[in-house]
Amino acid sequence: MAPPVKSGPRYNEMITAPKVRVIDDEGENLGILYTREAIEQAFELGLALVEVSPNADPAKVTRSRSRCASAAANFPTSSWV
Repeated sequence: MAPPVKSGPRYNEMITAPKVRVIDDEGENLGILYTREAIEQAFELGLALVEVSPNADPAKVTRSRSRCASAAANFPTSSWV
């Protein structure tokens, strides 16, 4: 598991919520997904999942290119079944 983020939003495997509400880059609500599924879908699109509203129920996330390079290098594909 990745170390906790000390500042800034959590992203990808640092997101601790079991389910998240996913908002795409155009602001469209894609619905509530399990966090693992949302991360996998974002990764397939070359994007990172970034938590923008951690106190919402469920947490709100968006897909972003801003952390893709570093996130892709650390994506735990072998540990996800």
